[in-house]
Amino acid sequence: LETLDLRESGVRRMPREIYKLKKLRHLLVYDKLFGFLGGLQMEGGIGDLTSLQTLRDMDADHVTEEVMKGLERLTQLRVLGLTLVPSHHKSSLCSLINKMQRLDKLYITVSTFRSINLQFDVCAPVLQKVRIVGGLKEFPNWVAKLQNLVTLSLTRTRLTVDPLPLLKDLPYLSSLFINHSAYKGEVLQFPNRGFPNLKQILLRRLYGLKSIVIEDGALPSLEKFKLVDIHPLKKLPSGLNKLPKLEVFHVIDMSYEFEENFHLNRGQRQWIIE
Repeated sequence: LETLDLRESGVRRMPREIYKLKKLRHLLVYDKLFGFLGGLQMEGGIGDLTSLQTLRDMDADHVTEEVMKGLERLTQLRVLGLTLVPSHHKSSLCSLINKMQRLDKLYITVSTFRSINLQFDVCAPVLQKVRIVGGLKEFPNWVAKLQNLVTLSLTRTRLTVDPLPLLKDLPYLSSLFINHSAYKGEVLQFPNRGFPNLKQILLRRLYGLKSIVIEDGALPSLEKFKLVDIHPLKKLPSGLNKLPKLEVFHVIDMSYEFEENFHLNRGQRQWIIE
């Protein structure tokens, strides 16, 4: 057996025999709610699952430091999902990411009721996709150092400081998703000449956001820009008309004032409103 797919099944524990499957490569045990209710509980460690390339998602709140350290044996792992990551696993999470030199996708969910600190030093040369869900005390500095990062998704992180200045120089970042109160500030500012290869942006349900500023030379490769349910935002992003490669500007469920501005500035452009 190489793939065990139990997605959307509600399974959180499995018989010990599963952990003897030496050839198992993909273990998928999660559903849409697991990020907040917990994932697969592996109290006894990974057993003989050392051939795993995909592990989604493991409940990090119900394991010991020894189990977290045991994950370092998964040297073939390319995709890792951890749910309910507690603050006391910070150091073991750092060590884990550093040991997994083939890891290219990382999904982290922390508590939505309290914010934790995920600041540490990481060397992840091939990591291309990062998704973080849940409260953060501040934006993780190591994410801004991932030189091969292609996709970044933030959800419910409740950041109070604009993370964009930290991300502006990432050379391969092409997709950026900021969702559901991921940022609580009033202004998002895309810095001058920043985000050279960013092709798509989704901003959704940022209930404090009042202004989006696109400085000269920023977002030269942007093709798709989507805004969803950001009612405090009354005006179009400043600098929007200067984006040379923008193909689609898509807005859904915005304020009446925003929709008025949208129609006034639309012209013949490929802009969509719902």
